[in-house]
Amino acid sequence: MYNEKLELLNNIREYQLNRISVSEKAISEAIESRDNESKSSMGDKYETGRAMIQIEIDNQQKQLNNIKELLSELDKIDATKTNTKVNFGSLITTNFGKFFISIGHGKYEFNSELYYVISLKSPIGQAFLNKKVGDDVKFINIKYQIDKIE
Repeated sequence: MYNEKLELLNNIREYQLNRISVSEKAISEAIESRDNESKSSMGDKYETGRAMIQIEIDNQQKQLNNIKELLSELDKIDATKTNTKVNFGSLITTNFGKFFISIGHGKYEFNSELYYVISLKSPIGQAFLNKKVGDDVKFINIKYQIDKIE
């Protein structure tokens, strides 16, 4: 039996794992560049170049840590659980599209369908919290009707 929420969750996880791989590669390349800089340069130019590369490494490390946190949040979702009220891990079908309450990602295309992958902490996530099938949620002058919750 096809589980849309499980497939979507697995696809988002793979996307995040790929982002981790790209970030780790960027860090590795920056470290290599920094180390090569120290072998080929002298004086102030050398220090400035190393400092700029170190800033890039630090920024990449922060990004990597953020991605790992997102992945950790995704790992908390039980995609086989069906929710009767909107909560963390819910896949909601509305009259204006589908929302996956998980991590703050934004628009996400999967299987030729558009999903809004949003955090429960976001304003719209809070508006949906604890709503049931048939409930209306008004957010920024749009009235969403909840047709289905998985």
